[in-house]
Amino acid sequence: RISGVVICARYKLLIPLLSAMSASILSTLSSQPGDMLLSLVNANEGEKKTRDFAKEIIKGQGINGFFVGIRARFVHVGVI
Repeated sequence: RISGVVICARYKLLIPLLSAMSASILSTLSSQPGDMLLSLVNANEGEKKTRDFAKEIIKGQGINGFFVGIRARFVHVGVI
């Protein structure tokens, strides 16, 4: 019994599982653009500013450019 609500046994596993899955999806989506930029900056060892890489991505691929590789990242997060 939680706060006056009775939860049946099967939901005691389902609720935390769905909560964790939702948190994983949201955190992956929100951190992907920053990680994409960080990877580019590190790969090019300070040749340009982060802002320059962001402008290039938006010019070349639009917003979707920040989410290149998101499927692989979802698989990685899902395995963990």
